[in-house]
Amino acid sequence: MDKISVQDLANILVDFLKRFNYNDTARLPSEELKPLYDFVLPYIPYNEKIVRELAEYAHCTFPFLPLEVRQAVALYDTFQMSVDDLPVEQYDSLHDLCVQLSSGETVKHPVWNGFFNSLPILLQYYGPYAQTTLFRGALEFIQATCLERTLFRGFPGSSYPSYVRRMSGQGPVQAAVCFPEAEFPQEQYLPLIASLEAELEYCRLENMTV
Repeated sequence: MDKISVQDLANILVDFLKRFNYNDTARLPSEELKPLYDFVLPYIPYNEKIVRELAEYAHCTFPFLPLEVRQAVALYDTFQMSVDDLPVEQYDSLHDLCVQLSSGETVKHPVWNGFFNSLPILLQYYGPYAQTTLFRGALEFIQATCLERTLFRGFPGSSYPSYVRRMSGQGPVQAAVCFPEAEFPQEQYLPLIASLEAELEYCRLENMTV
């Protein structure tokens, strides 16, 4: 089977959207991308490629969020993705992590130390429930990447692949970031926040297992 080129795939997608008269009126001007990049890079100067890619992701995915929230979201996502570039021999993401976090010690892992130190930058914009989702998502992503590094695919017929994909998919996190407390106070929007988290978690899981 011949491989399809990126350009061919892009053309197919554009043609598909044209059939539905799609018009991306919500997109942000390109000049608003640079503030995201400039905000995140000082935190992760060793991985400019990941910073650029995740800044673009936040820029395109969350145009409805205030700039300062988009910057914090880009930082959160970039710290998570940057661990993929660590050599396997340097990667022991779970070693004493929970002990260090719960006791207030300095987190030894180089990426997660910066990540958890910067996490309040994002959490400050959200209500208690969304904060819990974001914090839980951070820990589950670390668990998932630790399991993925083993290259174990699960026993035949087991739910293991879906289990790992659910944790790494981060569906609830991507739902939670859509509801900053200033715009969507938890007291009023909690049922909607929780419902969207549930939909994205299980929708992503179903799509991954098809």
